[in-house]
Amino acid sequence: MWELWKMALGSFSDEKIKDHNNKIALIRTVIVLINVMCIFYNRKYYKKLEV
Repeated sequence: MWELWKMALGSFSDEKIKDHNNKIALIRTVIVLINVMCIFYNRKYYKKLEV
């Protein structure tokens, strides 16, 4: 599952950075999670404004 997630985030097949792929995927995962949290926060905030 991790290999599939790395590829979905843009993992490279270059031999020079092969040992850094896990670190890069972890950083990109954190960025995705932060973006998702922002989306949910904004939805919650704008629902309060509609009332």
